[in-house]
Amino acid sequence: MFKKKSVTPASLGIRGLIGAYLLYLAYTLIPAIQKAPDTKEMIFWIAIVAVFSIVGGLAIIFSLKSFIKGEYDKGEENELQETISLDSDKKDEEEK
Repeated sequence: MFKKKSVTPASLGIRGLIGAYLLYLAYTLIPAIQKAPDTKEMIFWIAIVAVFSIVGGLAIIFSLKSFIKGEYDKGEENELQETISLDSDKKDEEEK
């Protein structure tokens, strides 16, 4: 029913760059916290910096994890090799 989404190394890299950009934005918004005239505005900027930091950090962490573990589309050749190895495993089990 649902197709498996293919993730390429390039898309993982783009996700990592987006995460890094969000962390950069959070860092550049820190002076806005210090210049806030009242408490409400200070809380607003703290919340924005926190959200950008968390989302950016998670994007980087999950992209690196997927890249290191090899959880991305490796192309048609690897799919063919996986299919062949699954078929040979089934034959081995049937012989036993």
